[in-house]
Amino acid sequence: MSPVDVPGNEAADALAGRGCDLPKPSSTVLTHSEIHSFQKNKMNLIWRNPPAHHWYAAKSPGLSMQ
Repeated sequence: MSPVDVPGNEAADALAGRGCDLPKPSSTVLTHSEIHSFQKNKMNLIWRNPPAHHWYAAKSPGLSMQ
């Protein structure tokens, strides 16, 4: 299937070409919701992975204090 003779196809191609020529934003400013999302994901990853300290692997609570 070819997009030949599709109404508006030439206009869409021209607009897409102009959009590619636009300058890229130089700033990487994050919004409040993006920062919140990144921090939430980071905390979820930390919470899901148990700490790697040897005293967490003790079989009874008293052993961690010895």
